[in-house]
Amino acid sequence: MAEREQPVAAILSAIEACTCSPSVEVRQNIAEGLRVLFDQPCGVQDHGRCWHEAVWQAIEAGARRVVLGDFSESGRAEIQPITGDLVAELPHAPDRRLMLTYIEPAAICAMAAAQTATCIGSKAEVLRDALLDAYARSACEWAEHHYHRQKEQDAAFASAVLRWITHDGGGRIVDIATKLSNSPDALAAYLDALVMASTYETVFVPAISAAWPQLMEIALCPFREPDKQEHRYPTSRRLDSLMPSPRTSGYFEDPEPVLEKARTQWLPTAAISQHLEEWLRYAHGDIHAVDALVGFLKTCPLREQVWPGLEWIHKIVIDDDRTAATCGFLLVGWLRLVRGSVAEESPKRCYREIVDALVLGRYIGARDLQALDE
Repeated sequence: MAEREQPVAAILSAIEACTCSPSVEVRQNIAEGLRVLFDQPCGVQDHGRCWHEAVWQAIEAGARRVVLGDFSESGRAEIQPITGDLVAELPHAPDRRLMLTYIEPAAICAMAAAQTATCIGSKAEVLRDALLDAYARSACEWAEHHYHRQKEQDAAFASAVLRWITHDGGGRIVDIATKLSNSPDALAAYLDALVMASTYETVFVPAISAAWPQLMEIALCPFREPDKQEHRYPTSRRLDSLMPSPRTSGYFEDPEPVLEKARTQWLPTAAISQHLEEWLRYAHGDIHAVDALVGFLKTCPLREQVWPGLEWIHKIVIDDDRTAATCGFLLVGWLRLVRGSVAEESPKRCYREIVDALVLGRYIGARDLQALDE
């Protein structure tokens, strides 16, 4: 029996070392790897307990190591493990001490464990909720102080959330957004992560489609209070996150095949229509919002891209004096793509006004585009 236990003990020790690692990447990788274990049935081992319990011990050990201790005289702060009742103590950790990059993989583990019918399911649910509260507090703190975050790591967390709501109903995706609503930047990063995860895993598209009207409502609330908003953050910041255009990792070698696949299975216009006119008003003249809108339009049928797509572009790009407020990086290329399908009078007039305004603004490529119709 001792001979059989030694390899298992070594594996469990290695798992715990990974969940507690000072390396964010190691914690992220073990969180993804552990998911496959929860699909396996429970089984009592020689020591009298299920092997899931031993794995859970490693997950909990990682969750205990997500809080910074006091700063030393040298200005360094080390992780201070939480002792005692983890679920009871975690809410008392100061927001400024919570390590978002460590909380995310711990939460991924807890979400995965909670959605399976194993012996650790109930305790995983309790810890999951505590970790999600800590995630929201930490995400708001990091956003307000502009601490560096890796979008790929945020997308891994978002993917875990989407797996969870696919398994357990869609309300939770909105619950997390509500927790983040005090920080527009934190909420925007969350929306970005949901969209990126769905770009790679299009099976999640129906879930975010159903939730997107509520997510837009939450995110638009601060823009309705311009005095409060101006004091806290620029009015144009993060509007692009409200327009769900497919997005890939900046480190991905060739994003186009992924984007092409996503475009064929993407959110319908109905997902944004409830708040579209309001978004267009706030987004007028915002270069990143223009690119986001073009990215979304490219997922629509060509007839919708032409109309009402051109009308939406006109509203967000053209000022009252018919000059171009901005262009974006994608707009001229998209106009070239839809040009051959612009046949009816209203879309044609709208198209010409956009192109002429871009030419007057001397935006790159606009004059060549105009020359095609001369």
